[in-house]
Amino acid sequence: HCSAALSVNGWMWMVANRTLIIWRYADDPNARIRSHTLALVATGLQYSADMVCVYKKDSGSLPGVLAVCPEGLVRHWTAPNAAHCDIGIDFRGQVALSLKQVDRGRFLLSTTTDSLYLISVNTDSSGKQANLSVAQLQSRSMASGIGRRMSSLLWGASPVDGVRLLRTVVVGKDTALALTPTTIQVWSLSEERLDHEGNLDLLLVPFFMRSVWNLKSKTEQEHYRQQMRVWLIDVVPYKGGALLLAGAHNQAMAVDVHFGLAFIESLDGPPRSVEWFSLIKLKETFSYRSSNDEDVLFSLRLLCPAESARPDCKQMEGVLVVSKKSVTSLRLPESLDEDSGIIATHSTLFGQEFLGAGCDRQYSYVFLRDDGLMTIRLLPKGFDASGVADSKTLQMSEVRQSSSASSCDEDDGRAALFRMAFIHFAKKEMAKSRASLDELLSGADGSNDVATLAAGLCLAVVDDMPASDPRWVESVGEQQPQKKLEKQLAGSSLLIHYQLIDKRKTLNLVVSFLKTMDLWPKLKGSVSVTEYRRAPTAQSALTEYAEKLECCIELHGATKQKLPACLDDAMRSALQRRREHVPPSLTVQDVFFRRVSLFETVLLGLVEYEQHAITQLATSVERTALIHQVLPSFFLSHFVPVLSLRTPSSS
Repeated sequence: HCSAALSVNGWMWMVANRTLIIWRYADDPNARIRSHTLALVATGLQYSADMVCVYKKDSGSLPGVLAVCPEGLVRHWTAPNAAHCDIGIDFRGQVALSLKQVDRGRFLLSTTTDSLYLISVNTDSSGKQANLSVAQLQSRSMASGIGRRMSSLLWGASPVDGVRLLRTVVVGKDTALALTPTTIQVWSLSEERLDHEGNLDLLLVPFFMRSVWNLKSKTEQEHYRQQMRVWLIDVVPYKGGALLLAGAHNQAMAVDVHFGLAFIESLDGPPRSVEWFSLIKLKETFSYRSSNDEDVLFSLRLLCPAESARPDCKQMEGVLVVSKKSVTSLRLPESLDEDSGIIATHSTLFGQEFLGAGCDRQYSYVFLRDDGLMTIRLLPKGFDASGVADSKTLQMSEVRQSSSASSCDEDDGRAALFRMAFIHFAKKEMAKSRASLDELLSGADGSNDVATLAAGLCLAVVDDMPASDPRWVESVGEQQPQKKLEKQLAGSSLLIHYQLIDKRKTLNLVVSFLKTMDLWPKLKGSVSVTEYRRAPTAQSALTEYAEKLECCIELHGATKQKLPACLDDAMRSALQRRREHVPPSLTVQDVFFRRVSLFETVLLGLVEYEQHAITQLATSVERTALIHQVLPSFFLSHFVPVLSLRTPSSS
């Protein structure tokens, strides 16, 4: 039997029978030994990786190790290469479940039958010797268990017929959550006692009834309530509350088990309501049935990196549900209320044996027998690569050539490297994107030209040529390949409207890239917006490009509704001012809407059209009607809505 787990400090371990193997899963240049093998206490029961905790010490590069055998003997190593010391705990017939680190020097030990112990490790100044002390946390059953203690004195200890404990989760330095199949418990670690407990299975029954079987009336719910069964499966801290994974089935209707996520906003007292609930669907090769062993249900894990669970997290969203066969990524809504549901679901099946899963501050991990440790990163909020992520539009050859060709100067090389980082981000290769940025920012002026590079990337997006459009390829050919962004990052549609929509998606993805990679605060420097004008900051330049893109989308819509002749003449005048000609294979609109950054030239064209048209009208009434039709009415109906982009919440 094998199982694996990991800690937030970069260490991972695997338990195989009574052998413990420890190694680093994060790079550490100071670590010479990459793995350690330790012997666990001999026992006839089965170990699991949850019974081991590898923790970071105040000094030294090697971690400390704490392990508990199923019967209760605790073994501690100050370092994997040091001698161990043991201390026994009288479990009274119970079996160990898990070890969790609370803070440096304190650990929470739980048993499968709802008993919790606080283990303190006091290391001397040399770091080579440690003293262990154990305190059992007080529960209500202990306070009223005089008869049980008298029976133990007379007849000896016997196995405790307690409630099955599934998970324990440490929240901060003072609170722990314990989950049973029907209840959630909140323990105070500072007072070493059970604070409060609440039944959640009954609270979730109406949500499953409405969502799965469409039983909305109280009469229908009361009729089937006795035939409903709900299991609590896992819990993680989330945005100041608790996010729970639960399963349910209705004996009168089906044997399949349905799963859902529930959010409890406050842990200050026993839960009295569920603030949010949503059904989820797991991609499995089989159905979970009520007749299956409950251990199959309880093997499901709910994972959420620590940074994503923070209330102030603005970059990542979503959680992971991991089973023995698959991993499912769930994108949660921005606001967890009754009217919001899960936005998107992505699943991947395992083709091999699953050994364990875990989280650190940024990532989630699964450990497979053949492939080893697999890193899973939740995507940034609002991540949408649908307009750029297909293999036809993401050809890497041009960027590689532009970044390595000897004819390119240093600025072109840095711009190509910056584009490469964005391409990796768009392809969800976050580690490669970060590596490209680290290489870029390691230069002498790395942090000074980020604003220029970001503005240049956005300009390339909004002005990019639709290279997948054969009409453009025929008219332009292979001119200026260095200015193409991955052979048209903005999309491959032949219709102008969808080309502009794809550019909007790509520009939004660039902004997500800049914020996720912590580049947004660096966009304070002045940058060139056009050949003759500079913007005070790169952030204002990006805002300008976004507004011009929205204006182009509105303007193109107007060509299909009204004033087509007026706009066509204005666009021709704008192209003359921009010194751009219209090839035979393209239209005026094709050429005009390609250069989004020069959108304002059409406004001068409209003024010229109006001035010329006024001279052709005989009466003042006709001239006034034309003036009102071309400029005020046109602007109010098409360009004023773009100002909604300037709300404070849409930065």
